[in-house]
Amino acid sequence: MFARLFQFTIDPAQWDAVEQLAEGSNGAMRTATGFQSATFYGDRESGECGSLSIWDTRENLEAFIAASTPRMQEAAAGLLKGPPHTAIAEVYEPKS
Repeated sequence: MFARLFQFTIDPAQWDAVEQLAEGSNGAMRTATGFQSATFYGDRESGECGSLSIWDTRENLEAFIAASTPRMQEAAAGLLKGPPHTAIAEVYEPKS
């Protein structure tokens, strides 16, 4: 499995708009091949936000990123303070 950590900063006054963005993003991920789960988080005071999503393979994760990036950029226009940061890593699950 692979994880994607997607982090960004918003103006805290835009919190409601970011919640709507998360709802749309979650809906898109839920229909994508290989999607396992997602958690969204944010700090209402600082505007630091993000998501952690889990995917079955790196290929399916990268396919989702490629397909969704144009829509995400359009939906997030004017919300983000600077470019987002994305990290992808293999998931390790301890056996005990």
